[in-house]
Amino acid sequence: MHISIPSSIALTLTLLFAPAPAWGGVAGAGGIPDYDFQWSTIGDPGNPAYEGPHDADMRILGRGDVDYEYRMSTREVTTAQWIEFVNTFSTQSQTLSAQFSDFHSQGDMTDPSYNGPGHRYQVNPLPGAADMPVTGMSFRNASLYTNWLHHGKPSDFALIQSGAYDASTFGVAPGDGFTGLSDQVVRSPGAKFWIPNASEWKKATHWDPNKDGPGAGGWWENQYSSDTAPVPGLPGEPGAQTSAGVELQLHVVFGIPLGSYPDAVSPWGLLDTSGAASELLEGWWEPEAPFTSLPFTGQDAGPIGFGSRLDKVVGFGTFTGGDGGHPNIGLRIASAVPALSSVFVLCGGTTWLSSRRKRACIRRRQDYLFMQPRAHNHDDHRSADARFQASGSSEDSPLTVRSVRLSVQSYRSA
Repeated sequence: MHISIPSSIALTLTLLFAPAPAWGGVAGAGGIPDYDFQWSTIGDPGNPAYEGPHDADMRILGRGDVDYEYRMSTREVTTAQWIEFVNTFSTQSQTLSAQFSDFHSQGDMTDPSYNGPGHRYQVNPLPGAADMPVTGMSFRNASLYTNWLHHGKPSDFALIQSGAYDASTFGVAPGDGFTGLSDQVVRSPGAKFWIPNASEWKKATHWDPNKDGPGAGGWWENQYSSDTAPVPGLPGEPGAQTSAGVELQLHVVFGIPLGSYPDAVSPWGLLDTSGAASELLEGWWEPEAPFTSLPFTGQDAGPIGFGSRLDKVVGFGTFTGGDGGHPNIGLRIASAVPALSSVFVLCGGTTWLSSRRKRACIRRRQDYLFMQPRAHNHDDHRSADARFQASGSSEDSPLTVRSVRLSVQSYRSA
């Protein structure tokens, strides 16, 4: 029996089952597994950038506008998730075991029954240990983790040298004397999983598409849909929203499992964006070479020992890149949106998409430098990148790093 399908329906069916469009440099988002992560999809592509009133040093002003849908892991990478990755390679040789021994967790222990090669780790018997935050990994090892996810969790170490980040770039930039680091710290086109950049992280934590009513979006100055700081306290205490600011020893507060504050969520459903670990971001901190410092954001658990909270929309810190990490800094990952979600953001000849979403189909923001200073004109509503490129200027503006410039040497130790 022949059934005639109206052309409008045929077009819709064609679009529904067509390959997914490329979002944020992702060439086809089909076949992207969830693994054991919970995901929050960050929509509203083409949202306006953050334009103040705060941030005198212009580290986030003009940023936060993201022109594509993407996913963020609802929680940070857990102890169980990280040691699954580490064990894949730390048990192959002593050399690889040493490379991946740079992490910290209150929820792991070495496996006493394992005799080599290398080391094998396991979740310890503490309650909630599998879900405790993990910290201390270098940006390089975090990059390899996303490469591992990108390729489907292979055991061949050679396969994780590329994917989201090219490990062959990890080293010192060529030249006379110290010329900084040469690492690729911005994901490659086609990455399925990656370390989020500043705009992606801040949008997922502070941009609310319904802040001032349905469809009336805006930026919250602090976490959890608020302009005031989250309330510190232990899980279960009345009104407690975060372990940041809890005046207990770090081994206690870093032993609080992720997800222990289920009512403290970002507008997109992210948990623990304040408290637990501070979180790595991709991109260099410096606006030009030599590059040495990497950014992080989100206030970590425990006493707040410096003057500005990193869970504000303008809050950032830095640490020295290379093979080193920091015991208070962990990882949350971003991902492309799987193909079926593209039904909501279709491109092409359709006339029923908003002009903003059509622009998102053809425009890809590229943040090759994390904190390139921008000139601001509040009457100019182009994206920050477009304004800077149109200016034709690469001169640096003076920066007063109010957003807590740190290094591994000066940051408070665990």
